[in-house]
Amino acid sequence: YLKKLDTELRQKGFNCPLLLMTSGGTLTNVTSACNNPVRLVESGPAGGAILATSIAEDLKLDKVISFDMGGTTAKITIIENQKANKAREFEVDRKARFKKGSGLPLRIPVIEMVEIGAGGGSIARVNKLEQIITGPDSAGSNPGPACYSNGGDNPTITDADLVIGKIDADKFAGGKINLSKEFANNAITKNISNKLNIKTETAALAISEIVDETMSNAARVHTVEQGHETSNRTLIGFGGAAPLHISRVAEKLRVKKIIIPTNASVGSAVGFLKAPVGYEVVKSLRMLLNKFNFEKVNNLLSSMRDEAKKIIQNNSEKTEYIEERFAFMRYAGQGHEIKVPINNEVLSDEDAKKIKNSFEANYEKLYSRILPNADIEILTWSLSLSILSENSNEYVELDSYKKIKENLLIDFCDYESGEKIKIPNYERSELNPGDLIQGQCVITEAQTTIVVSNNFNTKVLSNNFLQMEYIDNE
Repeated sequence: YLKKLDTELRQKGFNCPLLLMTSGGTLTNVTSACNNPVRLVESGPAGGAILATSIAEDLKLDKVISFDMGGTTAKITIIENQKANKAREFEVDRKARFKKGSGLPLRIPVIEMVEIGAGGGSIARVNKLEQIITGPDSAGSNPGPACYSNGGDNPTITDADLVIGKIDADKFAGGKINLSKEFANNAITKNISNKLNIKTETAALAISEIVDETMSNAARVHTVEQGHETSNRTLIGFGGAAPLHISRVAEKLRVKKIIIPTNASVGSAVGFLKAPVGYEVVKSLRMLLNKFNFEKVNNLLSSMRDEAKKIIQNNSEKTEYIEERFAFMRYAGQGHEIKVPINNEVLSDEDAKKIKNSFEANYEKLYSRILPNADIEILTWSLSLSILSENSNEYVELDSYKKIKENLLIDFCDYESGEKIKIPNYERSELNPGDLIQGQCVITEAQTTIVVSNNFNTKVLSNNFLQMEYIDNE
């Protein structure tokens, strides 16, 4: 497929290189992709993580949770010190409360993230215990949610969002797709409300709350697994569905700042444009740290660098590279490893102590203890080369923000009371840098909708990003 695509593009006059995103967040060429096709798995979500990393750099945010929600899944990535963590193993479709070991493992260089079956097309149902559950199966785009009027009769997250008032049926996809609130109501009533003897609006709120709790729990577990907290982080949301749910997810995670970039609905594609050309090589060379053989390691790293450089040179004419090296280490006998950074110099015997100190510091951060008498072993080595991509976003902090007048009021189901209330609705295209919106509202754009809960104020930044800040009444 890729070779055919490359050939036909050239026949049509495209003479530029054809580059593809990899799961590790770097770009590679067709030949490399064909030799290692598994590295294209999760390449789309990797683009979103690259976007969030770029935003973190622009806004100087050190602690970030990237939240990408589309039609079928939601992806959570932790960004620390403006870098997304990378791993050599990725789990697809975690089942057992999103814990490690409950998904399908893939051993490839990958941006570390957790993926769950929660998207706009995720189907809601009542189980045998008379509980509402959502996903992981999805209505997809065909037939899609019931409100698409395309033959689908299962209630989905999108149907619930429409009934609640998060989505304006007349402005969905810029008005190009007509949504049927009647069909959404009927699907929820038939499959949820009648079975539980509750109002349709209550059922829609329940569906939305359950999927928000599911995503929040996944983010919480993933963050704790990496030794971090959620409450001191900024949430960056993108994908078609994330802005609809992000303020409730933030409340559940006790996050006090949210960023919604421009073109949020195609955030992963924007991330592709910001990704560097690069390549990561992973090789096994097992040894005990107390028997550290620096000559073998230096020879291995040198050959890995040559391999990565050869592939990059086929993709770019630039010769200045960013090099990162890691060792995957554990206490002898353990079944899991942690990633430890190592310096880019030629290694010597003295580096064994530095590597040990780094391992123990990282291990203690994750598990709050070390095992001082246990042997430490290195299993795998990783070396990546990348070419620094230019960051095009310009951001300056504004001195002040001015409250704007309330706009058109729309019907909205209140989360706390379950009753219909009136809240303002704004067009994002009509907002300007320096604008301030206080409290609950809906902000509509062609490809997504931003729902702001009553616990947040919203600022329009100098680069037209939306920044939602928690209202601290204490």
